[in-house]
Amino acid sequence: MTREVRREELNVLRQKNPQRLIATYRSATNTPEQDQLPRGMGFSGMIEAILEHEFSTGTELQQVAEVAHAPPHDSISQRITPASLEAATHQRDRYLVVEFRAFCSGAAIVCTGLVMAGLYLLLTRPLSL
Repeated sequence: MTREVRREELNVLRQKNPQRLIATYRSATNTPEQDQLPRGMGFSGMIEAILEHEFSTGTELQQVAEVAHAPPHDSISQRITPASLEAATHQRDRYLVVEFRAFCSGAAIVCTGLVMAGLYLLLTRPLSL
């Protein structure tokens, strides 16, 4: 696979799934998902950084093998890659943490309501011994 073919693939990915392009950029540059992207970084700069990473580390042969062994109906922009799998796993883990926090917040509100109801009953009822 040549650099120009890969550039075209990334441009198609830019149009169809920009989030995946950003995830690929983060993987190529080892940028954590929580960190902001560099100021002034656009899609063109991301594509250049991805190309520089892929063609300087020798992953070109791996990509050629993936394309050669891909089923004919599978489009390149929809294929699962290690970077996209890692990004999906990280996104799932993040989603689970958000869901757990929401559950804990709801439980805290319910417990607070029960304590308030108990205090109300204690304060409004006369003490009888």
